[in-house]
Amino acid sequence: MTQRAAETLKTSRNALIRTWTDTGEPSFLYRHSQVIDAYFLDSFGDSIIGPKMELNKNPYAIIALGGYGREEMCFHSDIDLLFLFKHQVPDMADAVIREHIYPLWDLRFEVGYAARSITECVTLAAEEPEVLTAVLDSRFICGMSLLYTELMEKIRKEIVTVRSRKVIAWLIDRNSKRHERFGDSAYRLEPNLKEGRGGLRDYHTMLWIARVLSDIKQTRGLEYFGYMSHDEYLTFMQSLEFIWDIRNRLHQLTGRKCDQLHFEYQIRIAERLGYTEKDGMQPVEHCLGDLHACMEFIKQRHFMFLDDLGYSKQIRRKRRSSKQSRIDGIRLVDGRLTFDSMEVVVRHPDKLLQIFHESQRLKIPLSTEAKRVMREAAYLVDDTFRKQPETLRGIERILVTALTRMDALDELLNTGLIGALIPEFNQVINRIQYNQYHLYPVAIHSVITVNNLNRIGVGTLKSPLAGFYRDIFKSLKKRKLLLWAGLLHDIGKARSVSNHSQVGARMIKTVLGRFAFLPKDIEVVAFLVRMHLFMIKIATRRDIHDESTAINCARKIRNIPNLKMLYLLTVADSVSTGPKAWHLWTENLLRDLYLKVLNILENGELASRKAVSDIARKKQRILRMAENREARKRIKAAFVHLPPRYLLSHSADEIIRHMALFETLGTRPVAFELSKLDPDTRQVIVCNRNAPGSLSKIAGVFTLNRIEILNVQSNSWHNDAALCVFTVKPPPDRIFEAEKWDRVAADLMHVFTLPVDLSRRVMDRLKKWQEKPGVDMDQPLDVIVDNRSSDFFTIIEVCAYDYPGLFFRITDALYRLEVDVYIAKVGTKIDQMVNIFYIRDLMGEKITETDRVIRLKETIQGTLTLTN
Repeated sequence: MTQRAAETLKTSRNALIRTWTDTGEPSFLYRHSQVIDAYFLDSFGDSIIGPKMELNKNPYAIIALGGYGREEMCFHSDIDLLFLFKHQVPDMADAVIREHIYPLWDLRFEVGYAARSITECVTLAAEEPEVLTAVLDSRFICGMSLLYTELMEKIRKEIVTVRSRKVIAWLIDRNSKRHERFGDSAYRLEPNLKEGRGGLRDYHTMLWIARVLSDIKQTRGLEYFGYMSHDEYLTFMQSLEFIWDIRNRLHQLTGRKCDQLHFEYQIRIAERLGYTEKDGMQPVEHCLGDLHACMEFIKQRHFMFLDDLGYSKQIRRKRRSSKQSRIDGIRLVDGRLTFDSMEVVVRHPDKLLQIFHESQRLKIPLSTEAKRVMREAAYLVDDTFRKQPETLRGIERILVTALTRMDALDELLNTGLIGALIPEFNQVINRIQYNQYHLYPVAIHSVITVNNLNRIGVGTLKSPLAGFYRDIFKSLKKRKLLLWAGLLHDIGKARSVSNHSQVGARMIKTVLGRFAFLPKDIEVVAFLVRMHLFMIKIATRRDIHDESTAINCARKIRNIPNLKMLYLLTVADSVSTGPKAWHLWTENLLRDLYLKVLNILENGELASRKAVSDIARKKQRILRMAENREARKRIKAAFVHLPPRYLLSHSADEIIRHMALFETLGTRPVAFELSKLDPDTRQVIVCNRNAPGSLSKIAGVFTLNRIEILNVQSNSWHNDAALCVFTVKPPPDRIFEAEKWDRVAADLMHVFTLPVDLSRRVMDRLKKWQEKPGVDMDQPLDVIVDNRSSDFFTIIEVCAYDYPGLFFRITDALYRLEVDVYIAKVGTKIDQMVNIFYIRDLMGEKITETDRVIRLKETIQGTLTLTN
């Protein structure tokens, strides 16, 4: 008979899903729960085994638990059940349960169940908090309702009332551990909609605590019992409904229960939700921005909920603190700073910033009520308020002390006050860039950048160059301008992502013009915003040992204070972006560029001529290091063929090592040397007979062995030999790294000894490697040919989505075009890779003819389409 109920469930559920798919039924979770309730009501009424169990002697009830109990059933949520019996579970209980559960399993539902007596339930709930939370969410479906009533009365009387503080402490501790494990979902590239900070579990924890304290029955009780204001509750529910909608569509898309919003699903979910491209943002970026806003609101509400109840872990409450506010209208209440009243703020809007200063001075956080007042009083921030000198000083005081325990800059953002002070900032608060490069929304990234600038100032930035950065910071006379640039460096993304530096610089004059800024200071901040990507691009995409590179940088940066501020802003911005934007190799390149440009600005452009004498001294040192006269003779012969760029970019010790490697070459086709630069970077030196396409062959071997190339410098030596110095990342499997490098050495010997179709082998291997999720490899790429940045080389920039073999395919194309690659670098552009090549033709000349430039671009573009 239960088969009839199952067929009805299947039909009703399919109809509900069709309606939801077509119209986006807003009450899907509730109606889905009701459809399943109807199944149990039908199956209970049609039960064959139930009557045989003599219900008058063995009464039972079917109870919904967890999400099903809360009537929040997503597409593939589990159906959690409790079969509740009066005294003990009878022998026939298994047969009754099978009668109800088996049809659900046949319909591919995930069903979890337990059969317990009332006494067993109470005992387990007292011992296992997970059982208690499941019961707190429980809901009677069918059977003997008095059993459910008795259970809930016992749970409240024997556990909740007696152990409320212990239960709440456990709930908070468990949630904190979950946050540590899953992180802040509001800032994750692939957020966990349920378990992370800002996810559904934060809402569940609030609900469980409110059930313990106030015995609320429905979510609406959070408003009725004063845990939220009416407006907060409405926004809270809107945020939950959006997350539920995303989760529901994720379930439908994956065909299973899934809470992690992986890259490969994000674009399709945005399309199904009807998002379109707007304001220069992709549909998926709008979708993720809204999701971030919802999860951020839930995160903040969760924190305020705990803080109101005295359970915040941010700072232990000091109920009898001797500290007092020095500002009239601001007082200390129950360990938190608050305003005397809303009227005080209306009469004196300057207290909106003063309360932050008191929070920092006293090391005491703001109360939840103070934050509510700030949101409601944001309208008081007008042009008159902004133009007051006290306002500028107040903001700068917050910027300078952003690293204190009471992070006023974060609170300035969370309360919405920063958007009132700088209206343009509202447009970047939930601005998401859809790539694997930027970890945070634009506004959060900007706040982190300011924090990292302050860490630089006190020498606590996690870096081997922390002391170097600190000394530069302390030498600055106008540090506050640097902090303003850190806060506003990405403000241009409010209007443009592709050209945000230039757009942002133009916006700065309007943004800072509202405050009591000197015009010359506005120009400095605008310069820093306009140029904040300049140094990292040059360091990672240009040959910094080329004299013209440092000279051109010095001409654009103009003076030493500009250079120092721009350098520190570049460091803080890169560190704040994420690990793909910053590692030791990048850090060292940027430092070297800074020192070279500093030398030019201190000594003038003629300082570059010092390189000639530096090379001469280096040659003399190398000759003195030679073991005997014969060795000196060989070294002198080698000097004739070594380009000045090579001699400038390597130390005397390195050059001696290279020469020693060349000596081991002998009659062999290739010699190989490996060294560890730092934990995440290796240097590989390959010396080989200068056969055509040598660089392409080495790149092919690295590709086949999954070695990622960061930088390469190729040099022609005498006796028809070539030396390539590679900077690479270590193999993915560090445990067997030594074995992998042995394989690389063997493969190099093979390709330089025998004819090997590397292009075919790489393409065959590419077919086996899975493409990165969420990345369309056939998206258009950009090829730029630059004949202006270097006096000696044509520079090619190839910007494309990265995949194994990309570098090899470019070098293979250049080999077929009969050009020599002297330097190659790998940089980043958002989530794309930028491969930069310094090339000359076989005659040693730059490639300037229009037809040859066109052929270069077309050949590379044609080569790099995976479907070719």
